[in-house]
Amino acid sequence: MKPVYYLIILTSLISFKIVDNRVIRADPVTRDQLQARILSGEAEFPHQYRILVPAMGYALQQLFHKLTKDPLKAHIYSYELIILIAFLLLYYCLFLFLNFFFTDISCMIGILLFQILIPLSITGVWQEGDFYNVLFFTIGLLLMFKSKDYYLPLVLGIGMINNEQILFLFIFYIAYLVSQNKLNTKKSYFIIALSAGVCIFVYILLKWKFGFRESETLYYALHNFESIPSILSLWITQVVIFVWLSIKSFKYSDNFFKLGLMSVGLYFILFFIYGNIGELAKFLPAYLILIPMSLQVLTGEKTTYASDFAK
Repeated sequence: MKPVYYLIILTSLISFKIVDNRVIRADPVTRDQLQARILSGEAEFPHQYRILVPAMGYALQQLFHKLTKDPLKAHIYSYELIILIAFLLLYYCLFLFLNFFFTDISCMIGILLFQILIPLSITGVWQEGDFYNVLFFTIGLLLMFKSKDYYLPLVLGIGMINNEQILFLFIFYIAYLVSQNKLNTKKSYFIIALSAGVCIFVYILLKWKFGFRESETLYYALHNFESIPSILSLWITQVVIFVWLSIKSFKYSDNFFKLGLMSVGLYFILFFIYGNIGELAKFLPAYLILIPMSLQVLTGEKTTYASDFAK
């Protein structure tokens, strides 16, 4: 195997072990109770519609119950398997995406940069969905640059069952279409319309199945204003440095990353309003723009239009 594949396995195992210790094994009783509330439709905001991970976990638990009579062990083993597969897929897809623009060595640096973000992004005992969320974003970008964007409606549909944040993939897709001069085509219009239709269908289906509950948007916005002093150091160490490097490489970047960096600003605004800015795992999709742009400064390599590298 190429050296990068060994790195993918290593970083996947490290990330898996961190999440296993700090999330899955931290409080399995609370996690099992929350899983039951989500699947029964009794969970409150923001968990009530994020059913993908608990549904997969519940299905695997039925299999592990045959191997162990302890329900908590079955819960732990199920989610350990899920998150290990998630990280293997995430780092592999991240490598494929970075490889459109950079050599293997630079891709390895990018993978390591992403891996060091994982520990600081963990803030609760039910966070696997955030890592699946960035996986879906990565798959979506990969499909775009491989000119297989007709699969995007499927990615968006599945992603909506996991976390509504996947809707921002629309913005990245528009940035891709504009950068590649593909926006005004029948294919693009069809994919955009079909993707919107799928998302609306999934949204209505989830609301119908689990009930129409009000979100707590105002609560998050007020909470974030109050929390700025306490989490400022976290954002400086984990976000600001990447933004600074990305700005330095802006003029050398192709149009997709220029538009992508501007969209990260919008992503932050929406994140500030609709989420807890202390939960940086939900900001991980932004690094799919920030890390490639930062790599240009760190490695001296320059991003080039993906169409020149399409495989």
